[in-house]
Amino acid sequence: MIPDTLLRWHKELIAQKYDFIAFSKGRQAADLGGDQKTHSAICPAEPGLGGYARIVGELGKLGHVVCKSTVSNILHAHGLDPVPDRDKLSWDDFLKAHLDSLAATDFFTVEVWHNFRLVRYLALFVIDLKTCKATIVGIAPKPDGQWMKQMARNMTDCFDGPLKDKTMLIHDRDPLFTTKFREILKAAGVSCKRLPPRSPNLNAYAERFVRSIKHECLNKMIFFSKKQLRHVINEYVEHYNIERPHQGIGNVPITPSDDQPVVGEDPVRATPRWHAQALPPQSCLI
Repeated sequence: MIPDTLLRWHKELIAQKYDFIAFSKGRQAADLGGDQKTHSAICPAEPGLGGYARIVGELGKLGHVVCKSTVSNILHAHGLDPVPDRDKLSWDDFLKAHLDSLAATDFFTVEVWHNFRLVRYLALFVIDLKTCKATIVGIAPKPDGQWMKQMARNMTDCFDGPLKDKTMLIHDRDPLFTTKFREILKAAGVSCKRLPPRSPNLNAYAERFVRSIKHECLNKMIFFSKKQLRHVINEYVEHYNIERPHQGIGNVPITPSDDQPVVGEDPVRATPRWHAQALPPQSCLI
């Protein structure tokens, strides 16, 4: 009888002999095939070029004659997968692929004093994902289906609608984005991309605009009329689109005004966007 320990060692040695992974690693260390130029061509800067056969075909156009096994060995040696997550498309990749045609929409709320009680107003806005330009579409205390249909028509207006050059709109699952609202957009060539439930991070551009306007403007004021609220929001959006630098587009304004100061000549000075006396009646600055 042979001890079990010896039998186990024997079986492990046999397994190692026919272990393809161990054999492949040893062969890669010795010779992966191809020259340095071939290695550089096979390992692209961006993953997902295609399968082994696709890479062999692309290399053939560049004058590199290799077989699929050589491509496989070189990719594995560098820890690369030719088609990572073939059936998956990340949200980040989706945004980058459609940035020119994408816009996002959402609401933000503001409390306004009216007859000694607080009334909640909802402001609907659209933001261009490529340029970060924001547009206020409408402000209402109690938006309903009819109001939303009119907002959809305003968004897709062929002259100055914020969606006139867009083909896709991102929005959350708010009930106000009704079927009729989406049908009007679809008739104008804009398809709606509804976000999964409880995923505000997937509408980051819109969420960031809401944070900016509230932190830099709305949270510093008390409002007593819709007229004053609309005036302040419009003033901030003008500042946001013309004067405010944006980190997402190189820390520059979206649409700089023509009246730009000359560096080194004009003194540094603060220019208020509005003054208390310039605000509409029934207003208060904190």
